[in-house]
Amino acid sequence: MHSQILEELTTSDSLPSLPGVAARILELTQDPDVKLDDLAEMIQNDQALAAKILRTVNSSYYGLRQRCGSIQRALAMMGLNPVRSLVLGFSLVETVGSDRGEFDFVAYWKRGLLTAMGARAIAEAKKLRNADEAFLGGLLQDVGMIVMHRAIKEQYEELLARSDGAHASLLALEINELETHHAEVGAMLTERWKMPEELTLCVRYHERPTAAPQQVSDLVRCVALGNYIHDALTEDDPSTALRGLYSKAQAWMSMTPSEIDDILVLVGESAKDVAKFFSLDIGSYRSPDEIVSEAERQMMSFSRSGEHESYAERGFEAEHSIAPERDGLTGAIGAQGFLSALRAACPDACEGKTTLSVAQFTLDGADALVEQHGAEALDEAVIGSVAQLRAAFEPMGGIVCRLAPTIFGVVLPGGDRESVAHAADRFRKQLPASVARWIGGESPATHPLRVSAGVASIDDQSRGQITSVNALMSAAASAIKDARASGGDAVRTFAPSRAA
Repeated sequence: MHSQILEELTTSDSLPSLPGVAARILELTQDPDVKLDDLAEMIQNDQALAAKILRTVNSSYYGLRQRCGSIQRALAMMGLNPVRSLVLGFSLVETVGSDRGEFDFVAYWKRGLLTAMGARAIAEAKKLRNADEAFLGGLLQDVGMIVMHRAIKEQYEELLARSDGAHASLLALEINELETHHAEVGAMLTERWKMPEELTLCVRYHERPTAAPQQVSDLVRCVALGNYIHDALTEDDPSTALRGLYSKAQAWMSMTPSEIDDILVLVGESAKDVAKFFSLDIGSYRSPDEIVSEAERQMMSFSRSGEHESYAERGFEAEHSIAPERDGLTGAIGAQGFLSALRAACPDACEGKTTLSVAQFTLDGADALVEQHGAEALDEAVIGSVAQLRAAFEPMGGIVCRLAPTIFGVVLPGGDRESVAHAADRFRKQLPASVARWIGGESPATHPLRVSAGVASIDDQSRGQITSVNALMSAAASAIKDARASGGDAVRTFAPSRAA
């Protein structure tokens, strides 16, 4: 770090300071034997802060089953960490400020809050212990920008103007011209505030999550994914952010695009309300439903153009030195490629080296759809179905195939039956509403298309009973027959018979 810049930053009279109650709460919560009554009393001494916390915990965002009337009860019902995080969150907003002035606080808090909410939602979805720290990490991540703006105002405003709102560009400018960056400066400040080490490390590594120490790796990655969520909701063209979000969520957290879409919707629908709790103006952002629809349109466009090819497909083609024939409408691998993929994966599964699952789907009501909306509507539904199947199964290593005009198969080497069945059911539930969008219908009820699906696996439960590709396909066919016999619009999993 350039010595002159460091001196200006660390000796600035305008360096932010935490309010006394927040500093005291931080100090008390370092004590493993701290009494909750002592914490409650301290918070309640600041009546305005206590009122904000109670209003927030009683909101739909936290989803408490019973209304909470006191800080003591909030601590008893929610635990120490959520309440502590709210204290620090409100204190951070008070410390940093939110006036527009010469600094763009709307953009600053929009990034902070959307990231915080996305990070918390991801941590909760993965049942991580530090969901509340993930929220705080998102709020704290860019506090170094405030320090730099206050300490070297004119110089930093020039960098902000040159970056034109692009966070990656700002980071590069900071490093090139100041020999430091806001993540390091923010970490320095949180150390001065005596924040827990995991939050300081989160601030320090939020721009380079893969370099974070192992003990905070998941926390930092939740915040980094929260940044992708912010970008997807705010950028004019969300395609790059969405691709990064889907791929990183799968690689880091084993999360499917469908799971991420749910979090996008949750954050987008809740952010305005949470911003009100914190008295923040975060401006506007795109509708999450619009973002999800944009993702679908991109996948459908790739299918039409034949540009899409997954890692699983490329690996399959490279390993077996073949280029399977592809369906002209969707770009998916055809029926012969489906059989080749099964034959390639079956021996290892039968020998117990791995598992192998297959899912088959049929679009019921296709003739009625054509009669009501025309042949082009069915083409749109087929293309969209392949796009959604890819989004659901390719992160799991699945190879999506079109076996017949309205029948699809997915080969999943290493896939377990429960996860595959769950993903299949999500696809089944999502498709009617998606088709309604694709064909211009007002609601899913305006078209007859529904999904029946069957799942079968070679695993510890079935190995010995399913010993060949034909047996696996027969098991999947039996499951899909059960789904249709039950009235359709269902997923059934082949259950091996118990040994005598």
